[in-house]
Amino acid sequence: MEKIMNWIGHTNEEGNEQKLIDHLNNVSKLAGEFGAKFGMRNVGEIIGKLHDVGKYSNEFQERVHGGMYRVDHSTAGAQLTRKLYSNFSEITDLLISLPIMSHHSGLCDLGSSVDTPDRSTFRARMKRHNIPNYEAYQSEIKTIPPIDVEEIKDALTKLEQPASEKDLYLYLAVLTRLLYSCLVDADFLDTENFMSGQERKCGDSIDEIYKAAKERLHKKGWLKESSLTTLNGRRSFILRTAMEIGKTKDPGYFRLTVPTGGGKTIASLMFALEHAHKNHMDRIIYVVPYTTIIEQNANVFREFAGAWNVLEHHSNFEFEENEYGLMMRLASENWNMPIVVTTSVQFFESFYSSRPSACRKNHNLVNSVFVFDEAQKIPADYLEPCLNMVHELVDYFNCSAVFCTATQPALDDHLQMVKTMVEICPSVQDQFTFFQRTIYENLGNISKENLVDRLKKEERVMCIVNTRKTAQELYGLLKEEVPEETLFHLSTTMHKVDREKTLEMVRSRLKNGQKVILIATSLVEAGVDLDFDTVFRQLAGLDSIIQSGGRTNREGKRNKEDSKTYIFELEGSKVVSSQKTEIENTRSLFKKGIDCNDPNAATVYFHDLYQSKNSLDRKDILKKEKDYQLKTIGKEFKLIEESSDLIVIPNETNEDVIIRIQSKRGTKEDFKMIQKYTVAIPHRKTEQLYDLGKIMPVENITNLFVLTDSEVYDKKIGLRLDDDEGGNAIFW
Repeated sequence: MEKIMNWIGHTNEEGNEQKLIDHLNNVSKLAGEFGAKFGMRNVGEIIGKLHDVGKYSNEFQERVHGGMYRVDHSTAGAQLTRKLYSNFSEITDLLISLPIMSHHSGLCDLGSSVDTPDRSTFRARMKRHNIPNYEAYQSEIKTIPPIDVEEIKDALTKLEQPASEKDLYLYLAVLTRLLYSCLVDADFLDTENFMSGQERKCGDSIDEIYKAAKERLHKKGWLKESSLTTLNGRRSFILRTAMEIGKTKDPGYFRLTVPTGGGKTIASLMFALEHAHKNHMDRIIYVVPYTTIIEQNANVFREFAGAWNVLEHHSNFEFEENEYGLMMRLASENWNMPIVVTTSVQFFESFYSSRPSACRKNHNLVNSVFVFDEAQKIPADYLEPCLNMVHELVDYFNCSAVFCTATQPALDDHLQMVKTMVEICPSVQDQFTFFQRTIYENLGNISKENLVDRLKKEERVMCIVNTRKTAQELYGLLKEEVPEETLFHLSTTMHKVDREKTLEMVRSRLKNGQKVILIATSLVEAGVDLDFDTVFRQLAGLDSIIQSGGRTNREGKRNKEDSKTYIFELEGSKVVSSQKTEIENTRSLFKKGIDCNDPNAATVYFHDLYQSKNSLDRKDILKKEKDYQLKTIGKEFKLIEESSDLIVIPNETNEDVIIRIQSKRGTKEDFKMIQKYTVAIPHRKTEQLYDLGKIMPVENITNLFVLTDSEVYDKKIGLRLDDDEGGNAIFW
């Protein structure tokens, strides 16, 4: 910390700048306003004013008029910053010069002092001497502010003392990311405002939404029931407690450990609104692992907060072609909306991205409440960088984090400097006892034939297995044993439209009390509202087993003793390598007699799982963050590995869209529409399908193929896993 303070030195004298062009003025003003949210107004204004000064060179102007834009004006602005603030060179390099240098090409790596000027790192480009003369900026820019020393001191003293060098640089890297976001969003917005002639709409204030949501609650009467012997009384008790904690606590870390059926969605929303209202926070951001949960939650939030205040942002969402749709499409670029519902991938990858378009939203994370729904799904291989992001934003940027699930992971030891994790749900053990809906029973090893015999005797049963191949095999065996109208299959071998149609039929039969046998993969464990008499679950991670049990007697209409969740292992089946550690840990806990209905069971499981992992940061993201390898991190931080391809399944609805895409005339809307008819498969299996002549690639679009053999896809099971050349598996 002493070294950082020595960087600050004394302020420079103001130059004799004269006139600032409108764009720089507007970007400076906007970036300053954005930065003010986390105490960096002065630095934000400086970044905005200096980012385009290289455009004042005669050579740039000549090339612009001639249709060429290759003058390195970004490096010019970064080098000018060092000249203007030479007494602060190290701190301004990180917080000002690097964002300026990166504002078009994306965040760059800091690099090494030995990097030569021809390289793309920050330190390399700062050595370049071939930048065209841009001194003409002095005849335009009237005022360049001096560095506000106190502002930087205040920012740096936020760190707990004594701070290690690693903690210091992780914090500075976050500051750099936020300041970069201020700059690129201000740059985009000023251009957008100029082109449209108006500023965009961004919803109501949190205070207005808070009042409207409370009125909605009172009209529904959800706060009145007081008896703890009724289902609604329990939900009301949890809701009232969540609201009380929300309006009395300062920003920090929270858990909401609510059992299935306990009203988690509304309780989390009202906690977040009370909390944001009390602490003058700007927005609420829901982070969820599955798009199915997003769609359900977003609809609830629209009812309570108003549709114009809720941004649903994920790859499957289609914006309407009207004024409302345009407002939401624009808001998705920078999340300037009071309530945002998005995926874990979008949330974490945007923060660690280096691309300007993805980074625009980062400064709008400040002063927010984050609700991590199904928090146990934060990938263990990236747990440390994900939680470091949360830690930095909560501890230093006036945010709160709520980890919301019935199966709480063991996160306390992995959140740096966490003082207290406040539990929102009252009397957690008592709530789990009240809401218990099923009895878990471990069957051990059974054959597929034994499993089929058990399933066909049930009236309303779901069987969840670990691989898509196993799901199709079981479906095939049952197809010979039960009436076709009673048997269903759900997995990601089916495209989204066919999955939704299947779910609709399953729900209809369940509602009407008809016989249903559903064979599925883990995609039904969370965010899919289903209620079966009995559930069979192949041995998996304990959290998956407990989530599966939440689909047994979900509405509590039967005695829990008559509603079984059976855990089984299939004789002769191989364990998928990606699930091996999770399954071994679960098997070990069952041998110790762990109770799946105990709310602490999942935490014990995750504690053991995290300890058994070789690394919770498999690509050393935090080491690279400390070393300011920002561009490298942007390439490597991928929660979903890009090793799969998309296969488009043609039909009458999408055939014209496919033709346009194949002829290179496809629009953004076409690609959005076609996603609903795609199936993701591993790249190695794509090659097999291609060699068999089953698919053809879409020219100039990586990882996108079109199915050419209609026999390979079945609406009831999706892409078939046995080929025509002898029955070998084509993919998992």
